[in-house]
Amino acid sequence: MRQKKEIRNMALDRVLYLYNSLENSSGSDETIRIDLIERIGRRADLTLPSHIKRAYCHSCKRLYRENARVRLKDGLIKITCPYCGDIRRIKYRR
Repeated sequence: MRQKKEIRNMALDRVLYLYNSLENSSGSDETIRIDLIERIGRRADLTLPSHIKRAYCHSCKRLYRENARVRLKDGLIKITCPYCGDIRRIKYRR
């Protein structure tokens, strides 16, 4: 039986591979891969790296790319998804 640490390392490698392959994917393929990334993370009890968590909309499962609206206000980063209009709020320190 594999140790938990080994499983998490393998899962993280797989997640990073899938994320890097998202660069040249289309809309429907994108949502499938992002869903797979989330499922691998949940199954391995893995916290996704912050640069991956912030790169896609958690509502419609699509990458933000360059056309997302980003606003800074009152210690929050507000990212508005151009596809579904969902707003993601992330705290930051000045």
